[in-house]
Amino acid sequence: MNRRLMLDGVESRTFDMRCFRVMAAAGKDAAYEYDVALAGVCDLFERDEADIYNLPTDTTFPLYTKIIDWMQDAIKSFNQKSGGGKLLKGDQMTMLYANLLRSHGILPDEIDRQDPAWFFAVVTEEHLSEDDIPAEMGMYYGL
Repeated sequence: MNRRLMLDGVESRTFDMRCFRVMAAAGKDAAYEYDVALAGVCDLFERDEADIYNLPTDTTFPLYTKIIDWMQDAIKSFNQKSGGGKLLKGDQMTMLYANLLRSHGILPDEIDRQDPAWFFAVVTEEHLSEDDIPAEMGMYYGL
């Protein structure tokens, strides 16, 4: 699945755990859902908030909508697989992230480059096949 955004002919990097964590952290203090989306879009394009915020609404709104959908899909997927039924909060995300690092000896940058769906599949011990994960990421999942 291509989870990249396009802005002014420039493609963002792929939506990954780094972006997910940035959005989760922004959600702790955000007044509106689109403040969370703005943080994610800025992270994916590695641009300042002012650069993105000052763009026309018809340019940014589709980006915000798409990135919020990706984040919500990742959270729903985790909650369904974990059986928790509760939304994953920013503090819980940080704890989950820290626990995975400690237990598996994985560097933060390695996790940041992962698709949240793959990350949550590992955390919830869901079976992943070689078809689910790109070859360059397989070593992180024992494939």
